Amino acid sequence: MTAKRDCCARSDAGAVGGLYLHIPYCLRKCVYCGFFSCETVQGVPAGYVDALVRDIEASAHGWNGLRFDSLYFGGGTPSLLEPAQVARIISAARTHLEVAQTAEITLELNPSSAGRDRIFGYRDQGVNRLSVGVQSLMKRELETLGRLHSPDQALLSLETARAAGFSSISCDVMLGLPGQTPATLQGTVSRLWPLVDHISCY
Repeated sequence: MTAKRDCCARSDAGAVGGLYLHIPYCLRKCVYCGFFSCETVQGVPAGYVDALVRDIEASAHGWNGLRFDSLYFGGGTPSLLEPAQVARIISAARTHLEVAQTAEITLELNPSSAGRDRIFGYRDQGVNRLSVGVQSLMKRELETLGRLHSPDQALLSLETARAAGFSSISCDVMLGLPGQTPATLQGTVSRLWPLVDHISCY
């Protein structure tokens, strides 16, 4: 399945869960990534979005009584989605499932695939949290990882996200990279800290 529920808690109103939406497309697959994805230079095919919407609709009957307080677009590279495609998927979830009005809607963003218009577009279409795949702000470390973005692109993505009105921004940072030192790690984190609300290190 492309849409997966994660029933994680129970409240007075019933079971509460999160919906993970996998977008398995990347401009280039990173050598360290263990998630399923396919390389593409043409964005996310319309047919995949069609299938994901059908999957949500077909699965809805099995999720009765479950209120979703989070939607999470993961990948792959979800920021290859056009804002209109994101809007269609969110609409399908809200139509066929019980999604809280205040649900956290997160999209993983790769700095190499999302410019200003796309970031603002995601905010306009209902995404309220971004998880930015920074990994490092050291050029050599990014090259070792095979990442397509530069340190400046990563910082610009974070600044643009804040300008677009995102009040919840997280970023990923990788540890134990070849050639990484405590000083380079501190350099990355110290530059990111003023720009984000959360840093995930792995």
